[in-house]
Amino acid sequence: MAIATDQKERKLGVSLGSRLQWSDEEFIKVVQMAESLGYHSVHVAESWGRDQFTLLTMMARNTDRILLGTSITGMWARSPAALAQTASSLDTIANGRFILGLGTGNLLVVEQWHGMKPERPLRRMREFIEIMRMIWRGEPLQYQGQIFKLDGRFTMAVKGPRESIPIYIGASGPKLTQLAGELADGWLPTHTDIYRLDVLKSHLDIGAQRAGRDPSTIDISPGFPTVVGDDIEPARQRGKEHLALYVGGLSDKYHELMVRYGFKKEADAIKDAWGKGDHKTAAAAISDEMLDHFAIMGNAEHCRKQFEVCYASGMDCPRISFAETAPLEDVFRTLEVLAPTPVGAV
Repeated sequence: MAIATDQKERKLGVSLGSRLQWSDEEFIKVVQMAESLGYHSVHVAESWGRDQFTLLTMMARNTDRILLGTSITGMWARSPAALAQTASSLDTIANGRFILGLGTGNLLVVEQWHGMKPERPLRRMREFIEIMRMIWRGEPLQYQGQIFKLDGRFTMAVKGPRESIPIYIGASGPKLTQLAGELADGWLPTHTDIYRLDVLKSHLDIGAQRAGRDPSTIDISPGFPTVVGDDIEPARQRGKEHLALYVGGLSDKYHELMVRYGFKKEADAIKDAWGKGDHKTAAAAISDEMLDHFAIMGNAEHCRKQFEVCYASGMDCPRISFAETAPLEDVFRTLEVLAPTPVGAV
C-alpha cells in the first residue's frame, strides 16, 4: 500500500546527500526509480563531497520528467553570475526541470572548507536573487547593490529555456525565512519539527505579507531523514548521531533552533557532551520521542502516519532524505513503500 497522493496537493520529493558513497550507476538507478514511482523531485545537497551540479547533470541526462534541484547551493563559493550561468546551463540540459535551492550553507563549512567569512548573508541573498533574475531575463547587468556593483556591460550570451528558474531558499532563522516569504518561489526549511512547522512558518507569512504575496503560493518543502523497515533501530541510531552532529558540532544556530522547538534540555545536553568530545553521549541525549519530531523512521504504518502529519501541518512537498551511510536496500525499500504511485501502476 502506498500513500494516496494527489500530485497537485500532496507532492513527495527525495533529497540525496553529496557524501553518499554511491557509484554513478547507483545514483542513476535511484533517481530513475524515484521518477518511475511518481516522486515530484530529487534534490542534491552540497557539502564537502561530490559536486551537486555534476550529479544533477548526470541525473538530467538519464531522466525525463522528475524535477531536479539543489538543497542547497551556498552563496559563498560562487558569484551571482557564475551561479546564474550554471543554473541556466543545467536547466537547458534538464529541459526546464531545474529548481535552484539557495542558502547560506553551514557557516563552519564556509569558513573551514571554502576559507571565506560568511558576512552579511541576508543582504547577499537578496542581491544574488535580484542579479540572477536579471541575467535569466536577458537584461544588461546594471546593478548597484551594497555588495555587488555591476556596470551593465554584459548580458547572458546564451539564454536558457526559461527566463525565470524557480528559486527556493533554505532557511530556518527568522530573517532569512522572512526573505523567503518576500522573494522566493519555495522554502526549504532545515531541521523542521514535523509537528511544529508553525514555529518557522510564521516568519514566512510575515515576509510574504510584507511583499503583498499570498503565502500559500510559496512551495514548502522540508527534508526528513527517512527509513522504512521492521528492524529499524540501527537506522534510528544513525538518525540520532546525524542530529547530534548538527546540534552539537556544526553551528550554534541548530542548538538555538532546537530551543525554539522546546527541546532546550536535550539541546544543552547535546552541546555540552559534543564540546567534551563525547559524541556517543551527545547522540544518547536525543530521546526516541525527540527523534520522531525530526525524522521519519519505523515500520510502514508509522512512516505513513508521520507524512500525514507533514501534510496536515502545511507542508506541500516533504522530502525523503537518506543518511550518507544508508544501505541501498533501505533506500529502495523506502522509496517503494512510500511511493506516490503504487508499484506496478501505469
